[in-house]
Amino acid sequence: MKIDDSTQLVSIIIATKDRYELVKGCIENVLEQTYSNFEIIVVEDGSDCGIKDHIKTLNDECIIYHAHKIKKGVGAARNTGVEIANGKYVAFIDDDERWVEDKIALQNDLINSLDNEKFMVYCGNLRLNENELAKEFIPSTRGMMLPHFYSGYYINSSCMMLLRKSLLLIGGHSENLSSCIDHDLWLKLSQSGFYMDFVPKGLVYSVKHQHNRMMENIDERLKGIKEFFEKWRGIIKNKAGEEAWIKIEHIYHFQTSHMLMEQYKLGKIDSRKFSVAINKLFDLQVRNYSWLDVWMVKYGKIHLTPILKSKFKAIYSLIGYVRRNSIFK
Repeated sequence: MKIDDSTQLVSIIIATKDRYELVKGCIENVLEQTYSNFEIIVVEDGSDCGIKDHIKTLNDECIIYHAHKIKKGVGAARNTGVEIANGKYVAFIDDDERWVEDKIALQNDLINSLDNEKFMVYCGNLRLNENELAKEFIPSTRGMMLPHFYSGYYINSSCMMLLRKSLLLIGGHSENLSSCIDHDLWLKLSQSGFYMDFVPKGLVYSVKHQHNRMMENIDERLKGIKEFFEKWRGIIKNKAGEEAWIKIEHIYHFQTSHMLMEQYKLGKIDSRKFSVAINKLFDLQVRNYSWLDVWMVKYGKIHLTPILKSKFKAIYSLIGYVRRNSIFK
């Protein structure tokens, strides 16, 4: 049945923990949306940073605050927001990200043009440089989610908007993963036969800050990747093949290697912790590696195929060529 009500309530969910200034700025940003029929649900996950008191001073009935007394994780915080939500549609925004003012309006227009309720709409990103000038990244992928996300496609969770009941249908975010929560959700939607469409504009951007990002908690990140790989490796390989799974592994290899390299350069981790983490990352991918791989990544040469394996392959190929063409036969 075609959705034709252009004034449906949208529930905007912000999960946060110990980041007062960021979530305060995020709330202020969302309040500037041109689409007026929305509610903001702030879920504070196991902290008391003072945002509750700030929300009281705003005296705005559209802002709902809820707190977890103990940390339950981003997945649980978002699920709490969905449970509390009154809106037909749900959109998530991380506390360190911001929306262009017509983000919800444009996505609502797109949703109203769709005939199927099993959908997820998204948009592009903006990347700000030091002069606050934005570079726009516009999506190009629409249609059934499964073939794309099963082959390594990924998006920003703050770009998404979908029906609240769709999230309830798939059980919401997985709460038993330490990280990779967003990727897990995309795959669950894909597995359940959802399709996607996009607004061809960059409508989401990140703000600079000094707080640690979730993926910068190294032990938690590696644990989460392990859990995610164990959950999805067999499913993706069976449905889409070995090459599709390798593409997903590559995403985490690049992201995590780059994060570790940056933390090492900034002096946040020492050489030993860097090496241990890189070794664990290669182990998660069930790949052979050597000290040379660790050394190369440390100095910014992020690569996908373990160097030692590549070297041996090249050497064996050369030996084979020499034997086949040797003048000493």
